Amino acid sequence: MSNSNDLETSQHVQPTIIEAKQVNALSNASVIHTTPSIAIVDHPTPEINNELKMTIYSRAKVVKWLAIIDMTFLTINLVFSLLNNNLLWIFFIFFPLCFFGYNGAKKYKTTQLMGYVGYLGVMTIYYLILMFYYGNFWWLLIFFFEMYILYYTSKLYNLMRLSPPSVIESLQEGWDPSELVYYYY
Repeated sequence: MSNSNDLETSQHVQPTIIEAKQVNALSNASVIHTTPSIAIVDHPTPEINNELKMTIYSRAKVVKWLAIIDMTFLTINLVFSLLNNNLLWIFFIFFPLCFFGYNGAKKYKTTQLMGYVGYLGVMTIYYLILMFYYGNFWWLLIFFFEMYILYYTSKLYNLMRLSPPSVIESLQEGWDPSELVYYYY
């Protein structure tokens, strides 16, 4: 059994903090390494929120137009494939995913935008296969263009997914930036 005096003294002992120093062997001088401090902000400042809103707003505007262009090309593809009596009309089943991309960018809905990112991923793989099958330079250009659109849209999706709900709600309520900035990457 332990003594009550031993128990009391062990409870009152304070831990000691020892500063660790590294000594340089050549100059016999102590070297102190400091680690960079990381600031954690619980409530972002309005400037950070406005910058994030402006980035999401600008990217959503571009993605909205890209989805409209995709829907237009899918419709043209449907008409030409029906006139030529080939099976390329089957790509028209992706039309709702393009519409989800338009609607997701317009209303700032990440779940709908995810469908458009999936469509872009499928089409990128399709163009990659065509590039290797035909060995044509134009398919290579289309593949890289589709990769760029996929990257751009994925960046918007990740920004919307990781941003605070207050930022998305503000954008959905009709927030307009004081100046419009277009991001190309």
